[in-house]
Amino acid sequence: MRIDYGSNILNVSAKLFKEHGLGAVTMGNIAEHANISKNSLKEKYQDKEAIIFEIASIFFKEQGDICNNLQSFNNAKEEFIQLMKHCSTFLNDFTPSIAAEIKNNYPKVWKLFLQHRDTVIIEKIKSNFTKGIQEGTYRSDLNIDITAKSCVEQMQFAFNQLIFPLEDYSAPEVLSVIVKNILYSISK
Repeated sequence: MRIDYGSNILNVSAKLFKEHGLGAVTMGNIAEHANISKNSLKEKYQDKEAIIFEIASIFFKEQGDICNNLQSFNNAKEEFIQLMKHCSTFLNDFTPSIAAEIKNNYPKVWKLFLQHRDTVIIEKIKSNFTKGIQEGTYRSDLNIDITAKSCVEQMQFAFNQLIFPLEDYSAPEVLSVIVKNILYSISK
């Protein structure tokens, strides 16, 4: 899914960051690809971190809206599968290498990610687990908090090329196994 970040500068920047990584892209690269002068770019954005923060703010808001507006489902298992599909789409864009760059170099943006993970994704999964327990689909002894957090971490494994190199595994295959394993572990 391609997000419109609302300006040529942000759209060009997002594309460059995804293709080359955050560290490799300079303000000069952004200005050149956006067909503006470096001075014009610096008038709008003080530095690269300001651009990354703006892109991340829009990205996480968009992802939160999608997650919170998932349609109603017949049961918790159907909803869980859709949540995991959304998470996989999100994690496909927010890859482990991008996450590591942000964590190491852009603490304000990392804080946005943690807030999104904790208040949107994990809370939505916890709500799903509660629903599944109430309808008798999921085990009643399920530790909702720990299981929701471990679920998110397991989803991130699918995109870690050190664990699952692309030449040996496809992300959809790995995700399918992870989702099945989680469902088997939480279901009655």
